[in-house]
Amino acid sequence: MLVALVAGLVGSSGLDVGGRLLFALAAAAAFAFAVAETDLGDLVRHPAVAALGALAAFEFASLGWTIGDVGDGAWWAVSVLAAALLTVAAAAVTKRHGGVLFLAGAICLLAAGSAAVGVVAVAAERAPWAECLSGVWRAGGPLQYPPALALLQVSAAPMALCWMCGTRRLAALGGAVVGGLAVGAIALSGSRTPIALGGLLALCFVLRPGLLGASRGQLTAAAAAAIAVGLSLVAVARSDLGWVSAVAVMALVLVAAAVGWVHLRERQRLRLPAAGLAVAAALALTVGATAASPAQCGVPPDGGFAHGRIALWQSAGQTALERPLLGAGAAAFLPATAERQGDAPVRFGHSLPIELAVELGGLGVVAWLGLMGGLVVALRRVRGHQALALLGPAAVAFPLANLVDWSWHLVGALAVWSVALGGLIGARHRP
Repeated sequence: MLVALVAGLVGSSGLDVGGRLLFALAAAAAFAFAVAETDLGDLVRHPAVAALGALAAFEFASLGWTIGDVGDGAWWAVSVLAAALLTVAAAAVTKRHGGVLFLAGAICLLAAGSAAVGVVAVAAERAPWAECLSGVWRAGGPLQYPPALALLQVSAAPMALCWMCGTRRLAALGGAVVGGLAVGAIALSGSRTPIALGGLLALCFVLRPGLLGASRGQLTAAAAAAIAVGLSLVAVARSDLGWVSAVAVMALVLVAAAVGWVHLRERQRLRLPAAGLAVAAALALTVGATAASPAQCGVPPDGGFAHGRIALWQSAGQTALERPLLGAGAAAFLPATAERQGDAPVRFGHSLPIELAVELGGLGVVAWLGLMGGLVVALRRVRGHQALALLGPAAVAFPLANLVDWSWHLVGALAVWSVALGGLIGARHRP
């Protein structure tokens, strides 16, 4: 399962054959071990798993009539099937004691490593782990796509906050580092949807602190401390220090902030004012660094506020109506819509249900609706369980983001979502 989680970091962020093959093999192996260890009957019959399996079956079947590349379509169908297998394997892990903490911790550590790569890449101005758009370098990390990196950090945030507010000092140190890296990567991604989802998640935890078993003051201070550290990393990454010096300074910031948080969190009267002052100072540094050294690279996005998505969706909708039942086939979005897209066609639909309507027709949309219904069922069944707080945000944020994006096609991001969904499914079997 851990191999499947990191498979999307191989090659072109899981878009190439190597990454997808590794992901599929690891997911199949995890599923095989799960079959040998426990009864999977109730897990396989879960609505979300059944919908994923149906979606994979439709993808395979559509290879018979696709107007796209059959090889690409076949590999994508294999990836969807692997996601279903990984979901079941994660559910089997969660049925064991400590399974939820194991899965959430694995996602958290994966996110921290990816964030570190993305932040350093911005400081070094190195592609493909960072990309320059509108004169600003944005963190993409091993996923090589800033919105996907930011979404991964949102998925890891609950566990980081839990560690920061816990009783163990070592966990608090790690949580402060992970939280700071997460905020820094989200800010450096410049992606609006993950930033909005991250802010909404932080607000939910502050308003409902019982979800993480901490007080409101603890969570508010922890969130503020993570924001302060993250913005400090942003300021350093976008400074003129040079990337080697910037990495050294960022390491010192992380260590000092983590140690400072461990001592500060035990002083209730001081932690909120101190965190507030740190956020204010970090904001000032970030604004100053960004204004002082703008990068001269990249091209500005076109298409207005929605970056051309509205026109793209209109073209896709017109195309979907031509084949309303079966669609144009797997991996056929680009060839099916290229003529309507105009001079600069894009490969993906930037909205999963719309893309499925083009490629798989009504059957694909029905499978997607079944998948969303299965997710709602999984969430309802774990009310009051720690899995809802630690894995629920990752399971929900991913499909929400893919209403306006295409990170569904990155097997690294898909693997994280599969593990989170499986964790929710299996969590109801434990008190």
